Amino acid sequence: MKDHREFEVAARATGRAIQAIEHQVLVRSRSECPESAAKRREFFALLDSYRERLFSSIEAAVKRNERVFYPATVPGFAARCDKIFNIGIGAYNHDMLNAWLYANDLKHVFHAESGGAVKW
Repeated sequence: MKDHREFEVAARATGRAIQAIEHQVLVRSRSECPESAAKRREFFALLDSYRERLFSSIEAAVKRNERVFYPATVPGFAARCDKIFNIGIGAYNHDMLNAWLYANDLKHVFHAESGGAVKW
């Protein structure tokens, strides 16, 4: 019986943690300036349009036994990122990429890092 109660306590704690994170994301999105929101929408649209090419490239990296991928290596992706973020060299906001991965239920597999790498 004790094991069942411990499981229930742990499940409630997990639920509270998830709710806290979702609340934090909501607060952050409400305080986002219009320029950042526009960049996020444009970047998400770019990721959606490049989705097949990005994941085909990840598949190829996996077949080469690699655990990292640089989206800027996909033809055309870096130039589009430069137009959105105006950073140069195909750089993008890795927090936005992580938000896109989360929104597409992929965050449990992939993680974007500063410097342009996606790891799994």
